[in-house]
Amino acid sequence: MQTALTFLDAETLVVAQGAEAESMFVIQRGRCSVWRGEAVDAPREVLAELGPGDVFGELGLLHQRERSANVSCIEACVLLEVSAETLRSVLDRSIH
Repeated sequence: MQTALTFLDAETLVVAQGAEAESMFVIQRGRCSVWRGEAVDAPREVLAELGPGDVFGELGLLHQRERSANVSCIEACVLLEVSAETLRSVLDRSIH
């Protein structure tokens, strides 16, 4: 099973819309913006602002589909990254 703490600077793109979902994230510290748009410097449609304890990226893993939005750090963040393999293992054990 794989999990890792990731330390990221403000304005870092964490998840790119259309990319393959390989992991999910739990915000330990900082704030992130969930948005849609063509590029980082283009106008954004902001969908949500997330903070400590919030989770993102799980939908792509659970439904095995591409990322539906971008997520970037509003400020410096500490994120717990949980791999698809780890999530599947936890879900398999919890069902039984």
